[in-house]
Amino acid sequence: MNKKISARQWLVYIIIGLIGQIAWVIENMYLNTYIFSFGVGESYSTYISITNAASAIVAVLTTILLGTLSDKIGKRKFFISIGYILWGISTLSFGFIKVTTIQSLFSLEALSAAKTAAILVIVLDCIMTFFGSTSNDAAFNAYVTETTDTGTVSKVQGVLATFPILAMLIVFGLLNPLTENGNWDLFFYIIGGLTLVAGISGLFLIPKEEKKPENTDGFVKRMISGFLPQNIKTNPSLYIGLIAFLIYCIATNIFMPYLMIYVQYTMEITGFEFILALGIALIVGAIVTIILGFVQNKVGINKMLVPTALLFAVGCILLSLVQKGQLLLFILFATIMMSGFMSQSSSLNALIREHTPNGQEGSYQGLRMIFQVAIPMCTGPFIGEAIVRGMSNSTYVDSLTKEVSPLPPNYIFLFAGIVGLLSLIPSIIMIIKNKNAGKKEGQE
Repeated sequence: MNKKISARQWLVYIIIGLIGQIAWVIENMYLNTYIFSFGVGESYSTYISITNAASAIVAVLTTILLGTLSDKIGKRKFFISIGYILWGISTLSFGFIKVTTIQSLFSLEALSAAKTAAILVIVLDCIMTFFGSTSNDAAFNAYVTETTDTGTVSKVQGVLATFPILAMLIVFGLLNPLTENGNWDLFFYIIGGLTLVAGISGLFLIPKEEKKPENTDGFVKRMISGFLPQNIKTNPSLYIGLIAFLIYCIATNIFMPYLMIYVQYTMEITGFEFILALGIALIVGAIVTIILGFVQNKVGINKMLVPTALLFAVGCILLSLVQKGQLLLFILFATIMMSGFMSQSSSLNALIREHTPNGQEGSYQGLRMIFQVAIPMCTGPFIGEAIVRGMSNSTYVDSLTKEVSPLPPNYIFLFAGIVGLLSLIPSIIMIIKNKNAGKKEGQE
């Protein structure tokens, strides 16, 4: 029997899910642009890589420990609500990091002050990530898994998968002008405040949890359960899906840390053109993903793995062919890429949720984070950095520090597309495995 999703439940998914993704836009995209704006020169790409890798490690360790703990005590509401409140406070704290303030307080040269600001961003990002991973990656993801089943997971995941892009659309359209005008402090105050309010609303919206039967498994046993060989052997579909997700995430992390810098500085798409270009790509991509989510709910997850992977990879490769000044072509290929980006994420997330063992949703979020966050964010950004440093053909000179920075080239999308094609391998293995399993059941 399928679980019925109430209007109140949908409200929880939308508010907690969407605002959480708006907060993640800060880490995934704007902190990178924030660091670039400091004017640290060519080393900005190294700071970006370190920022992504450090936050990824914190995110994974937090999710493994706190996800297991939330499984053990069964207090999803507490972890989500209090976590979001602290997440919001740490996010708005970025508004206090300013190069000019550091320069005057410590009597530093512009470049030294810029590098100090970049280091402070990395440290605060790790703190913010701790609260974000606790409330969103560990508790909220486990909560979604617990409150859906095979009949509703694709529908819910199809909606949730649009939130990262919708979050970017909201931030780009409404708040990006603040960053273009240098009002970074107000930008962080607004998003941090929204996250704080979401946490407070969670205290009232998330239903009171039923008392769970006491679990006899120890904390450590539950924490490492997803890594045990016997669990891998008995649930191979989960791990094949995680490998596909790993490859997909490495591909996205090659270009995603540099996406805003690429669009605004390399392609020189700013102001209204910036909002128009990304707005069309994001809105159409979100609509395509929702439609494919309903299709997936009818035909099954396995039949959507290859089409969504191809859509993403081909979109990346096409986007790498666009030259500066070709706005319409950029919009068209960016729309294809974004549609694949969201659709493949939706399919893989639904696959992983479907094969996550009941009662261990929080414990397995740590395993998911290793494949989806830790490894990709410790590899993808460094691949992107190598491309920026070795293949860039344009530069930007900062007005304060006078440092010269190489701009991201179109090759970040080409390499992302090539890596993305590799996700077809585990996807095809999954299809063959399930097809053979179906034949075996038919023979019996």
